[in-house]
Amino acid sequence: MKLQKAISLCLTSLILLSCSPASVPEKPENIALSFRATIAQQSIPEEQWQDSHAAGVYIKKAGASLGAAAAEMASNVKYLPSQDGVFAADPSASTLPAGEARVDLIAYFPFRNNVENYTLPVNLTDQSDQEALDLLYSDNVQNVSASSPTSLNLDFSHRLSKVILQVRTENEVPGPWEVKMEGIADQALFDLKSGTLTDKKYGADGIHFKTSRSTGTLFAEAVLLPEERTSSVFIRLTAGSETHRIPLSDHTSGLESGKVYILSASLEENAPPKVSVIVRSWKETPRDTPPSWEEKDGYRLVWEEPFSETALNEKIWNIELVENPQNNEFQAYKKENIRIGKEPLSGNSCLIVTARKESHGNRHFTSGRLNTLKKVAFRYGRIDARIKLPKTANGLWPAFWMKGNDNDVASWPSCGEIDILEMGNSSGIAAGTQDRYLGAACHWGPNTAGLRSESHKTTFPYSLQDGEFHLYTLIWDKDFISMYVDLDRFPDQAPHYRFNHRTNAQNAVTYFNKEFYILLNLAVGGSYTGITGSANIDQITGLNEGNNQEASMYVDYIRVYQKGESNEKLIRPQ
Repeated sequence: MKLQKAISLCLTSLILLSCSPASVPEKPENIALSFRATIAQQSIPEEQWQDSHAAGVYIKKAGASLGAAAAEMASNVKYLPSQDGVFAADPSASTLPAGEARVDLIAYFPFRNNVENYTLPVNLTDQSDQEALDLLYSDNVQNVSASSPTSLNLDFSHRLSKVILQVRTENEVPGPWEVKMEGIADQALFDLKSGTLTDKKYGADGIHFKTSRSTGTLFAEAVLLPEERTSSVFIRLTAGSETHRIPLSDHTSGLESGKVYILSASLEENAPPKVSVIVRSWKETPRDTPPSWEEKDGYRLVWEEPFSETALNEKIWNIELVENPQNNEFQAYKKENIRIGKEPLSGNSCLIVTARKESHGNRHFTSGRLNTLKKVAFRYGRIDARIKLPKTANGLWPAFWMKGNDNDVASWPSCGEIDILEMGNSSGIAAGTQDRYLGAACHWGPNTAGLRSESHKTTFPYSLQDGEFHLYTLIWDKDFISMYVDLDRFPDQAPHYRFNHRTNAQNAVTYFNKEFYILLNLAVGGSYTGITGSANIDQITGLNEGNNQEASMYVDYIRVYQKGESNEKLIRPQ
């Protein structure tokens, strides 16, 4: 589902020294070539590149067509990743001619020994080894001077599509399931010169998905050719005498290259399949299904926000503009403090919420706050957010939380509130443990006079502001609200917060059995931090000269999982 360093192309000159330095200048002979690879501008952890992940590289004169006379300087050189994730070839085959000539690079994956006429045949009829079927292509390295060391990105993109199907059945069906897609091409040619697919061919038997089963759920996946229209494409599921048909056009008008389509289907007897779909960018290395697509203790992925677009998706998010915030906070909330961009160390595409020390009206600070009210909300399930927090020091107050989706008509606290992540509390400041002191809470009640709360603070044994991403998780069902940190690293941990809202004597269950929407913000000062009042602005140390008077919270992704139970509900954009 993200994550690798920026691609660097390392050009190292080998120098020949003349025996007559007074009359003959030093002359460079060759340039050795190695690189790191990203996928769709996404950094990939080096451990995800396997020894078998070989790429083919062509080096040609800048601007010349691949295959043109005297254009190529290196042809289909095999590159393999080393243990540190750097791709390198045999030195005898990985050199560029020295001089001032400028070059372009074209690369593809997976490597093939024999490439005829710069064309790769694509045959998707056998889905058993999907890594071998994958097709990545890069042509972003252009007009590079071979005479000087250069650092740049070698960025690959998936040129095929992928469909993941997760199926739950009302009754357990004996025997194996057969899943196939009909009405779609299964063969084509890929032109390395243009980076395009041509000459599509349609087989009579369709494409049979690779299938597996886990905890009562059928998983099926296939690598597919892109299709502009899906009006005649459908998925057929068969087990014994039971057959179900899913028209793909009901869920997507086409299949785009570089996209993954995750279809979650529930099958009931004598009823059409109930299907929901998530479309995401395909940024993983060529391998089997990434863990983020698998079930988690019976939960399956039903919605995801990967923050992979160039701008914030306003079909999902509402940006809050607040000049005079509550809780005695110091900042104004502005649109300009929210953007999509790269986290500097990992290169991951993230939501970035930035707090700044700057004047705005009668405020001395600005920041950002956004929510999914009436756009994305859910009742019961699991929600994960992978977040890198700023150093709060004294005065910063980052939060990942939820409120009832009826908040447009039900004021706080009658809408209900679930705080999954809050840091910067005054008690942590007093103890000097701000970077480890995490707050979680639930709030509810008919009005502010009748406010009820169940909160807990935890001092973690390690920093949550260490410059790394951490996973913040809420698991919520009809009985309990439970919260975890780094459940991916410590899967057997007990929750740091657990609240039985059903048995609560103060009627909490009334407020926590409806859909809740998502909020993210980074406040400055306020009652939670213990720093309030204009006379105490100088006590805000989280924004200082060392960080250029600004600090950011990075959100890598947000994912919602559910079990497919009747009491669950999901609201999301169509």
